[in-house]
Amino acid sequence: MAEISAIILTVVVAVLAVLLWRLVRAIERRDAQFDRRDERLNRRDQQFEQALREMHDLTAAVRKLVDVILTRWSTPPGAPAQ
Repeated sequence: MAEISAIILTVVVAVLAVLLWRLVRAIERRDAQFDRRDERLNRRDQQFEQALREMHDLTAAVRKLVDVILTRWSTPPGAPAQ
């Protein structure tokens, strides 16, 4: 009877070990998925920030151009620019 109990206990422990190993593997896979998603989001954030900087630079250039145009148009012909 003791031998049967030892065999059953061994089987139960083996099954629990396999289930625990599978759980750990599933957690590792999920963690890797989150890491990949975070990397994609970080790249998107960097691209978005770069686009914002470029838009800011372009806006500044357009403002300067508009200022130059308005200054030229408000100056009478032959008069020095302000």
